[in-house]
Amino acid sequence: MRWVCRSVTALALLAALASGCGSTASDRLVFRFLNWDSTGLNQADSVRPASADVDVVPQLVCLSGGTAMSEPFTQTIINAVFQNEEASDIRLEGYVVHFNDGRFGVGDGGGSTTADIIGGRCTNNSDKQCADDTDCSLVGITGTCAHSQTTVSGLVLVDFAAKAAVQSHPELWYVATSLTVTFFGSDPNQSFETSAGYVVTFGDFDNCMTTTGTGGA
Repeated sequence: MRWVCRSVTALALLAALASGCGSTASDRLVFRFLNWDSTGLNQADSVRPASADVDVVPQLVCLSGGTAMSEPFTQTIINAVFQNEEASDIRLEGYVVHFNDGRFGVGDGGGSTTADIIGGRCTNNSDKQCADDTDCSLVGITGTCAHSQTTVSGLVLVDFAAKAAVQSHPELWYVATSLTVTFFGSDPNQSFETSAGYVVTFGDFDNCMTTTGTGGA
């Protein structure tokens, strides 16, 4: 089944196979999700490294200097930070966003990517891939293997379709709910899968004072 997962790039197939391609401990040790990041995002919703306030009602009109303007209303996006502990780069092929509370009636979302999660590189030869320090040993020269973090920007957590579905369930607004995001990747030899959680609170938030960056306060 892991080899079936490796060939998946389209969102529809990712969503269909997500339940059948189980993440293993080995996957999580090699293809590591480190944390969420909200740096440099331009959107209406207030997004933080562990949680977000997501506006699902777009019709509010803002007044600025006596002029009526539409309230900013965007999809909810986030950055994800990974670390690849093997030598080969891992291509992040896609991700699936799952609402853990089925009462919202929202199907799985997500998307496809072509981001590369960079593998280890030798400090004494930045072109040489490595898994550990022994891969960096040269005659008379001792090198170390460095594994750096890779940030993948602009992943969609909540799209417009999901917002529309949540809007019809005001009884569930203003209560923190959890999402599970499953990431799929592959190197030239095998596939990888890892998951991360995130917390969102839906509601009719006033984003008239929204500025660029992480979103409205």
